[in-house]
Amino acid sequence: MKKNPQSIGRAKTVLVFHHGGETTAAITSVIAQVTEEAQEERIQIVGPAGFDPKLVTHLHRIILPLVDTIAAALQLPQSHFTLSAVNLGAASSSDIGFSVSGYSADAPIFLALLSAALQLPIRQDAVSTGHIASTAGDIAFVSSIPAKLDAVLRDDSLHAFVYPEPTGDSSLERLAPQKRQRAEDALTAAKGKVKLRPVSNVTESSASHVQ
Repeated sequence: MKKNPQSIGRAKTVLVFHHGGETTAAITSVIAQVTEEAQEERIQIVGPAGFDPKLVTHLHRIILPLVDTIAAALQLPQSHFTLSAVNLGAASSSDIGFSVSGYSADAPIFLALLSAALQLPIRQDAVSTGHIASTAGDIAFVSSIPAKLDAVLRDDSLHAFVYPEPTGDSSLERLAPQKRQRAEDALTAAKGKVKLRPVSNVTESSASHVQ
């Protein structure tokens, strides 16, 4: 049976790679697709990108329950998904491998899964980043904001950068002073060049991506 194209969710993020002392940021599409048959793990990783095992565990423990809660509120059944990441131009051109690790892609992964589960497309001119720290849906600040913003500004097809509210928790304060200052300076410099949308939870992040 042919899959409904609306059961595929896509969300854009920017991943940062450290290779040979250099930092490379690449716009990446996270793709979630509802599967027709149940599988042992409800999120099955497919495609060329590797996902760190700790991240996969985090997705099942934190991200998936959030998606399930929203689906249940709309009287929709739980879904099984395949998940992949594509379009890492920096990885292919620099031969630095293709792996998704850390938790800064939590927000876009959540959006892709939710989009697929609800069959609700989200805007593709927005890039999001953020660590979903709990099943309450709180989004915590993440590192490498300057590199991520630089990648967004280089892509003319992107018009919004959705990122964790710096004052939403103590995450920004825990960064080294120099890194914190660089993040604040990068956000200030980007004003007027791209829409900056700080969010503190998944509700605000989802609202920023509705078409």
